[in-house]
Amino acid sequence: MRARHPTKTNAAIKAFLVCPGLGQVCRGYESFTRECFDALYADNSLDVRLFKGRGPHGHTEHTIWNLSRNGMLAQAFGKLSGRGSYFVEQLTFTASLIPHLLSDDPEVVFFSDGNVGNFLWHFRRIANRRYRLVFSNGGPLDPPFPRWDLVQQVSPEYAIQALAAGVSSVQQMLVPYGIAVPESWSPPRVEERNALRREFGLPINRPVLISVGAINVEHKRMDYTLSEVARLPPEQRPFLAMLGAQDPISSPPIHKLAAQLLPPTDYVIRTVAPADVSRHLRAANVFALASLGEGFGRVFLEALSNGLPVITHDYETAHYVLGASGYFGDLREPGVLANLVTLVLQQTAINTVEAFTARHNDVRRRFGWPHLVPRYVAMLRRAALMGSGAPLCSAAAE
Repeated sequence: MRARHPTKTNAAIKAFLVCPGLGQVCRGYESFTRECFDALYADNSLDVRLFKGRGPHGHTEHTIWNLSRNGMLAQAFGKLSGRGSYFVEQLTFTASLIPHLLSDDPEVVFFSDGNVGNFLWHFRRIANRRYRLVFSNGGPLDPPFPRWDLVQQVSPEYAIQALAAGVSSVQQMLVPYGIAVPESWSPPRVEERNALRREFGLPINRPVLISVGAINVEHKRMDYTLSEVARLPPEQRPFLAMLGAQDPISSPPIHKLAAQLLPPTDYVIRTVAPADVSRHLRAANVFALASLGEGFGRVFLEALSNGLPVITHDYETAHYVLGASGYFGDLREPGVLANLVTLVLQQTAINTVEAFTARHNDVRRRFGWPHLVPRYVAMLRRAALMGSGAPLCSAAAE
């Protein structure tokens, strides 16, 4: 773990980054919080501390006690309360955070989990604390946001919606999610791709379509992706690799449908370690996600940073994130994804080394942390100044 940064000064803004799921589950919130802390730590104008649910503990990274949403106790209490195990995790995590709030007295608390923010608001009011609450609206949650001082809108679509709902430009800033993108990157060569496919049990002699997201019907619509791949004739059908978190309620129907629609040689459904997601992406030819909307779609950045063309539903935030690297259609309609997959795989210009490199460079330029850190610093500084009498500039969007 890191020791205290030697060049931090007393003028540095003390900010807590808090995420109860970090170290326990793999979602966009968790990977974002991890990378955001790593990126902001090096900035001398900030004194950032990370608070997480599991993992190694150190001077600037604190693992605090909580009842994990996946544990029996959280699930039992969640059922009794009618609020669910995720609510229990957030409540117990925030309770464990209170001693740190009292002893370290942060100026800003930055969070993505809505109930954590609600609990922090209540505690601030009861205990008469001074910290400012900055909510990263990656879900997204609908406005208004009466309990939080500043809202990070990660997409123009939601910043505009909030303005229309009466949220002032003073209370929100447009700052997109960032992603760690290596500068020394090259597209996977045939030898590397084949080696990865052997390691992961993927076929070498056919294209691989990859989809990354929770293995469910409700949001990620993995059933639609399965149906669309099955719609293609066997000689045109890519191998389908579906990666994501699984649960005993939402995931079994996907497994059952896959077994009905496709032979076992045509697909795999698995949960992998976060580090292996990128390696699976390097083994694939094209990425697809059938959800009809995302708060941002950080997984799109992961796919693009590995050079993959991305197929998704046609909606505003997807266009903002993917730009010219996206292939869009109305994925509510049968046959649309199948046609887009065929189109992308058949277009030679989409699948060249140059095209893979261009997609990687584009996401690094627009969403890489070196580009975005100054905007995150400005956001946290803005929050810290709220209520201090210092002048604030309007920054709802850029």
